[in-house]
Amino acid sequence: MANLQSERTAERNDVAGRIVRICILIIVSFVVAIAAVSFAVHHMRLQFEDEFKSISDTKMRQVTDVVRMTVDGDDLVSNTVNAPAKYSALLDLMLADTSTENLSAEGYGLFGYNQGQLSLLLSRGVNDPSEFAVAGRDISEWLGSSKATVLTGENYESIIVPITDSTGMCVGVFEYKCTFGELYAIGDKLESRILTAVVIAVLAGVLLFAAQEILIRVIRNRQNGSGGKKNAETAQSRDRRLISSTIGYCFTIILVVLLVMATQLSKTYIKALESERADMMERCAVSCAAALTYSDVRENMSYMLPIYQYAPEKPYQVNIYTMAGDSFLRLYSSTATGNVQQYYLTGAGNQYVDCFGLQQSAFTQRSEAGTAYVCAIAPVISSSNTVAGVLEIMMPKSDFVSSVNGMSLSWIFTIISIAISMGIMIFELNLLISTISKGISGNAPVLVMYGENANRFLSFFTAFGSIMIPVAFADYFKEQLTYLPGPAVQGIICAAMLLFLWGFLGFSGIRNSFKMKLTSRIALIAVTCAGYFFALIAGVINIPYVTAVLALPIGFCFGMSFDYLRDYRINAGRLGYKDYNDRVIHNVQASSYFLGVAVGAVIAGICYERYGLFVVTIISGAALVLTAIGMIYFMQNNTQVREAPLTVSSFLSVFSNSRVARFLNSSFLMLGVVLAFVLMFIPNYLDSVGISLPTTSFYYLVCGFTACFVCGFVKNRYAHLLTSRTRVLIQAASTVIGLFLFALMPSAKMLVVTCAFLGISLGIHDYYYIYVLYLICNGKVKVNLRKLAEFTVYMGAGLMLPIIMAAFMLKSYRITFLVVTLIVAILAFIYPMSSFSGQIDERDISLKPQKKQREKSAPKAPQAPRPAPQVQGQPAPEAIPDDNRFVQAEPQIDGVIPEEQYEPQQPVQAPQAQDYQQYQQYQQPAPQQYQADPYQYDAQYQQPSTQQYQADPYAYSQQQYQQPAQSGYQQDPYQGQYAANPADPYAGADPAAYGMPQQQGNYDPLGFLNGEGNEGGNQNG
Repeated sequence: MANLQSERTAERNDVAGRIVRICILIIVSFVVAIAAVSFAVHHMRLQFEDEFKSISDTKMRQVTDVVRMTVDGDDLVSNTVNAPAKYSALLDLMLADTSTENLSAEGYGLFGYNQGQLSLLLSRGVNDPSEFAVAGRDISEWLGSSKATVLTGENYESIIVPITDSTGMCVGVFEYKCTFGELYAIGDKLESRILTAVVIAVLAGVLLFAAQEILIRVIRNRQNGSGGKKNAETAQSRDRRLISSTIGYCFTIILVVLLVMATQLSKTYIKALESERADMMERCAVSCAAALTYSDVRENMSYMLPIYQYAPEKPYQVNIYTMAGDSFLRLYSSTATGNVQQYYLTGAGNQYVDCFGLQQSAFTQRSEAGTAYVCAIAPVISSSNTVAGVLEIMMPKSDFVSSVNGMSLSWIFTIISIAISMGIMIFELNLLISTISKGISGNAPVLVMYGENANRFLSFFTAFGSIMIPVAFADYFKEQLTYLPGPAVQGIICAAMLLFLWGFLGFSGIRNSFKMKLTSRIALIAVTCAGYFFALIAGVINIPYVTAVLALPIGFCFGMSFDYLRDYRINAGRLGYKDYNDRVIHNVQASSYFLGVAVGAVIAGICYERYGLFVVTIISGAALVLTAIGMIYFMQNNTQVREAPLTVSSFLSVFSNSRVARFLNSSFLMLGVVLAFVLMFIPNYLDSVGISLPTTSFYYLVCGFTACFVCGFVKNRYAHLLTSRTRVLIQAASTVIGLFLFALMPSAKMLVVTCAFLGISLGIHDYYYIYVLYLICNGKVKVNLRKLAEFTVYMGAGLMLPIIMAAFMLKSYRITFLVVTLIVAILAFIYPMSSFSGQIDERDISLKPQKKQREKSAPKAPQAPRPAPQVQGQPAPEAIPDDNRFVQAEPQIDGVIPEEQYEPQQPVQAPQAQDYQQYQQYQQPAPQQYQADPYQYDAQYQQPSTQQYQADPYAYSQQQYQQPAQSGYQQDPYQGQYAANPADPYAGADPAAYGMPQQQGNYDPLGFLNGEGNEGGNQNG
């Protein structure tokens, strides 16, 4: 009875836990959806407002330029009494209000300048003269140049134009001011309405989701009750279905709402942009026509004013007509050269007739040569105060109704990125909630008791917080350093990125010193909080030079979480669980890094464009601090890894070994090159072609998709074909093809294809490369293999960043990347095209096919030591040709471990396997004797025949750090393992010692990393 009651209580608790988790996820989905749409709405609004203000800026520049040429400075000095009235009438004509929608308010003022003092002569549209920007500015700011000075404020823009006399002296100043209060008001109104609609849509989605789940349960219960097929859905499958449907609902709702919102917002703002463009054209036509007053208007006349542009490299088409009978004869055209035949305007509407006869300006549209145009017309007054002609300014209608924002391709990319990123965010939060609710995994060791889920979401949030600041570097320095030339700005961007990466990936000695003095957990939280403090300083001060200098300490402190995850991978990999070894942990972390970078990029982009760098630093630092706290909780007993250091001189000396150098260049160096391109070039390039920072996330998602899913499918389906040569060949080909395609056609669209290929290059890269590097070294390079690989990645990134900087400085992407592609191709194919790479694959025991197990006889008595037999199907070391042989007399590279530690010992002949034999270095243990190396998990659960096999594999972890007291304990389990067979000491590790079956599955090629005898177990030799 007590058991039944306890089972019911446990079931009720389990149901309550699922309900709480589902409710939390629904609330999170609701908040995330609203936040995502809020970010997107405001981002799109800011883009449209910037485009609107750029049109207004073009209009103001054109008008003030015409006013500067029209107002006579000598007249202001000589006729101080009548000049204000004269120019008041002229400016009222030139600056007449022609707008149809009052989204901006315009005003102007004409000041006289005498003996260092300004006096207001006339003004329109501004009630108080002190509201003019020139009244609160030092005269030296605009007096020293005859060019226009642009002053911008929070909601206004002013252009100040000095008025000079015939001697070049400044005698007056004209200011044209435009405020955007109505533009911001309509934006606030639209944003509030859209957010209200989003809340309603999300609530409706949540209700539909709940109704669907209830309906499914009711139908299934009725089917079960009426004798139908019994529902076989387990609690675990039900939880997975609920989570997947929750994420699917959230993704669908966000995507649909974003599409609808973007469409409606685009329509509203495009109408506003068309109104402002129409006003710009009318202002330009009226002001130019007023400037041509009393000029000689005749056939083949010369046009004394400049041809203005409505967009970069897109000039207006200017025509001047006069009335000839019932039609209009063209007297001048900006598109015609020299004397041309007479041209009569056909199909001219009443607007042209009214303009000529009634002196009215108008805005209309017509077609010419099959092209639709919009036109602004204004009368040109002759010296007899009659209309001498009609000035027409034209632009194609396609440009008039277009927008660089709206539902463009880049914005569609951004919408998709936001929707996917929010779905990923909910997925990671679900891992966090479910991991906390489920608790520890039985009697697993403390280090891995939360398993793969904790490793996954902690890696995700580490990448999420780390990428936010560096991804905004390009936009930040370009906006803050507009007064510097482009090459100087690119140099600062490159320097800041180099400092950040150097701090993030380097300084392992200093980190180890902190962990040794403060313990790993205290060092993690203390250094991460220090990085948060440095980031906040950079955001508050907001000085680009200070930010560039602080990039190094920020990168160092933010890299502490990344270093902690590295320690976790090494420590957890030593425990010897076949489903949770170094390779599995590395792949989980790598896939989470891709997702975290993509989500962090979109959040950083939208927050930076809306609030600036300060809010980005707040979110980034807070995410990393919370992640550090989570690491302390979920990764308990993650102690400092004892590793042999790798000096720079030792690292460089490794490249004297041509075989090792070839593999490092083709694999790890290329990895650094690709990472530098993805992290620095993509956000920098997209900003240069006018694509917003949040769109960067789409390119990261494309790269992550091919890396995680495409390459993951290939590695799982065709693992038996992926030798080291094949892997490096695929990595080399994808890298070269991606860079070459972008070099041929450098554009944002081709960059998507390049990111897909670079994702393949990153995804095919595997932790298995460490084992290949071990085989190539063959005991000749005695250095820390992990550090050796990591240093090579850093070197590749450090070499690529200055090349990217040079490409932006020269503004020649095609030539630069063609040269880079050629160099990359040489380095990338140098290993797979060499003959010894195939021989290394033949020595790779992890790629040999597994045969079916046969009945095995009892183990034979130990035999006398004899030379190691040659493994079947594996060439002997001496069979390698002379040009590819590891000669014993070859000078060895200085290593960290002295060779005296590797003294030979008498080997023991292992039982014969099915197809080949393994030369074992283990000694026959006596009864009740401990295993020499608790991490050597090929035999860690094997007990002598006098003992009973331990049923619980996790129970062993409780004794893994205890020192055995027996006298037979070996102090160096690796002694002599290379003495008998230096070519391949781990060949044939399939059968376990003493003839017992393996307890941990197939042979692990990375098992050599799991020993502590070499200060980390990652040194060959």
